[in-house]
Amino acid sequence: MYLFSLIMAELINVYESDLTQEETFSTSPIVGILRYIEQNFATCTQASVAEQFHISQNYVSTLLKKHTGKTYIQTVQAQKLKYAASLLKNTDRPVTEIAGEAGYENVSFFYKKFQQQFGCSPGDYRERR
Repeated sequence: MYLFSLIMAELINVYESDLTQEETFSTSPIVGILRYIEQNFATCTQASVAEQFHISQNYVSTLLKKHTGKTYIQTVQAQKLKYAASLLKNTDRPVTEIAGEAGYENVSFFYKKFQQQFGCSPGDYRERR
């Protein structure tokens, strides 16, 4: 019976924690911001995100840093690289084309960021699929 009480107490704590977290997200536009970035990563700017959510650019940065631990630029870069990695795995399109579609105008910069994120070149990443 004692073990059951401990388990129930832990479940209640987890539930209350989840509720608190949901309330935080529902009163903050962070979920919407993240979805917007996910859908518009190739072309969005911090200004366009701020305008979309009727908040200041600084507040966009503050919310992202608070809830994700990443800056605006890091968040967008991560989404671009995630998309590029998916294309590398699932298509045979040229790396330069993938870089452009992911929102990178400078292919050298794309290679550099991809190497930092995944520890290998885009070509090596594709071969590992």
